[in-house]
Amino acid sequence: MARSLGNTLDSQESVEIYAYALQALLMIVLNLTLVVIAAFFLKIIPTTLAFLAVFIPFRVFGGGVHMSTFPRCIMIGSFLMLGSAYLAAEMSILPHQLALLCLFTLLLAFYSTVKWVPAGSEKSPIKDPGIVRMQKRNMLIAIVIWAGCVYRFIYSNNDSLASAMFLGAIVSIMLISPLGFYLMGTIDRILNKFGRRVLTHDA
Repeated sequence: MARSLGNTLDSQESVEIYAYALQALLMIVLNLTLVVIAAFFLKIIPTTLAFLAVFIPFRVFGGGVHMSTFPRCIMIGSFLMLGSAYLAAEMSILPHQLALLCLFTLLLAFYSTVKWVPAGSEKSPIKDPGIVRMQKRNMLIAIVIWAGCVYRFIYSNNDSLASAMFLGAIVSIMLISPLGFYLMGTIDRILNKFGRRVLTHDA
């Protein structure tokens, strides 16, 4: 597919970039498909979709940390999505408490946007001023829409959906922040050590 795209666009030197982008896209589609299927069997489709409705745009516009390999991204990402959706479906919290938590999250989201968005990795930092401004603007729009939706759910007594959208924002912001980079880096290092031990044992 990448070679065909390179031929079509007459840019053979970019075939590797196209291949990487197509692989990433296919992995994302696969990840979301597996998450939705798992959510169906766990009977948490509504909260999963509400979580993804926040998580996807926040990650697209805000950037953030990724694991070092696609399988690890799928494993950790699926755990965060399904775990948060299940928690939202099962948790019991008073509406005014949820509203206060969302207010705190709103302020944190604005701070994160100003401070860190778009959050790129050390290997691929985003420094173009035009892209940075565009991503910050898009993120701010997403935050405003999120705030409107979550408070609408709270005051219409859809607490589980509001909780899912609250968790979607919190998880996304964490992955944008330095804390998220540190935590995911720590998990990566632990998995690397475990993998080396397994290979050594097998050898």
